[in-house]
Amino acid sequence: MALNDSAAADILNKFSEMVQSYYEQLNTQKQLSLNEVNQLYSKLKNLEKVTVWKDEQENCIISDILMYIEIILTFVSNTSAFEFRQLKSFINIYLGALLEVLATASFRNKFIINCTDKVFNMFLYYKFNFVAVEGLLALFNEIASTVRLEVRKETGESLIHYVYQLIDTLILFGDYVIQSHVIETIFHIFGSFIMQSDLSYPLFPNDAELDASLKEVNCPKLYDEKVRLWLNKFNMRNPKILSLACQTILIGDYYCLPPKGFDTLWVDFNIEDKTVAFYCNSANDTVNRVYIVSKNVKNIHINRQLGKKEAILRLKLSKACITNVDQNIWDSMPKNIKIVIQNQEKEISNLIRTILPRLFKDVFSHVSPKISRSLKEVYKPLRIKQYRVSTVNHKSTGKSTSSNKKVSNNDADLNSSTEVHIPESQSSLKFSKPTDYITSPVSI
Repeated sequence: MALNDSAAADILNKFSEMVQSYYEQLNTQKQLSLNEVNQLYSKLKNLEKVTVWKDEQENCIISDILMYIEIILTFVSNTSAFEFRQLKSFINIYLGALLEVLATASFRNKFIINCTDKVFNMFLYYKFNFVAVEGLLALFNEIASTVRLEVRKETGESLIHYVYQLIDTLILFGDYVIQSHVIETIFHIFGSFIMQSDLSYPLFPNDAELDASLKEVNCPKLYDEKVRLWLNKFNMRNPKILSLACQTILIGDYYCLPPKGFDTLWVDFNIEDKTVAFYCNSANDTVNRVYIVSKNVKNIHINRQLGKKEAILRLKLSKACITNVDQNIWDSMPKNIKIVIQNQEKEISNLIRTILPRLFKDVFSHVSPKISRSLKEVYKPLRIKQYRVSTVNHKSTGKSTSSNKKVSNNDADLNSSTEVHIPESQSSLKFSKPTDYITSPVSI
């Protein structure tokens, strides 16, 4: 039964009052509790009871939702009482609910027109952790993917200066998923200008090949593959991330399959967020993102057997991998992982001497057959020079293949654990064209 105007106004007023009250607390030392965030979430969910809003009420909701987003991202970034999987669950539930509230074309058009610059500013200038940043961009891209091209193009035209700032962040983030979100955001809002070469300045003034090849990413049917190849090329000079093609990934005795549309398993060593992550096929044939949190690794070593070109990376975990889907399956998996990396001499050398020591510090060791089959050399981190995007000369990288075997079924303290009550999610935060996010609440 449709609610009358008075009831709808009452629901909106209660949400507005609470969100404004909590927003004012962001400038104080008081941090919101999980119980307070759940109360705010409940008030947000009540908005779904109203099927038709007046125009001025829609404008009010859009304004309140911007404050709501900042509250949630601040909570996720500042809390130190929850594990990585809990933080991802918070993002899925608390931001995912906005997809139901902003379900109509009118709401989503207004969000893109009125909120795009605010979202960009949150991403560029606020100190959110990588879980929050990933959630913010995933939400924005999901909404933008449903908005008419002319609305997005008009919005992009008035905000064209942001395209250069967004491109610059690719070198700052050591996380592949965030980078792929940034590329998608750029194409949603500024894609028309990129495809028509209608920008005042090149995005990569020192690398014409990289600049021109960005257009190739704009291929919806092959987006995941195209963005992977482009970012791999871009990241060849990025000291914060290394992506390697793998022949095999085994969790105990279980083989991981590449996602549909891929022949290769790519493993991303993400320096900034201290994770090793990869996409693989899930139990129901959707794409799954698997995370190995560095603090959950008890020991890790790599060796290169005499006469063989590939490198074998072995990890023993104290806690299960964290995944976007099938978490209950992965919780029961063995906690020993074997990753066979294809022959990539330069990249493997970088992995051994720089990436793994930075990610795993004292738990990492390298078995060198050239010295002794049993000698362990513990490497110390090297000083890394950071590059600005416009000064990097990128070189291309080739595409590899892998075996096709069947699968058997930052800022916060990611190792602390607290029992919490999280509301059931009625909606999920998903990707539009890039592959995965948390498509169901994560078990805690």
